[in-house]
Amino acid sequence: CIIRNPGQWDAFCHAHDGADRVMQPLIHGESLSLSALFADGAAVLLSVNRQQIEHQADGFILTGCLVQAISDPEGYFAALLRRVAAAMPGLWGYAGIDLIQDGQEWRVLEINPRLTSSYAGLKAALGINPARLVLELFRTGRLPCRPESPLNPVMISWVNHS
Repeated sequence: CIIRNPGQWDAFCHAHDGADRVMQPLIHGESLSLSALFADGAAVLLSVNRQQIEHQADGFILTGCLVQAISDPEGYFAALLRRVAAAMPGLWGYAGIDLIQDGQEWRVLEINPRLTSSYAGLKAALGINPARLVLELFRTGRLPCRPESPLNPVMISWVNHS
């Protein structure tokens, strides 16, 4: 929900009385997500995904995702994941990290410790089953090496019927 003035804030609070809220500034910029594996304060980047976000009324809706849209040859996103892993050493298994570009920097918006929408395109994009990587992590306790594959973007899209 985008709140643009005090009247909208009052209406929101009245409609959601007693509910927990998370507030953050509205940042205009490109939206990405990172698909990754985490264990013991470390992380492995699986893919960098470009999110398709549409502005609807006073909010946003995710309509699709281009999985493995961007390579990370300089290791910028891998380094960002290492900082997330160090800050949350208990994060384990597959997780998705939502980012937005703010000027020259990328800001972490959300950490989703679960399967995310981009997960559906990982096997086609990487050429390996990501569930296998999670099972290997569970079995061995060690993160796998980053899967090496040529950039092979895969589009995942859907229609919201609400």
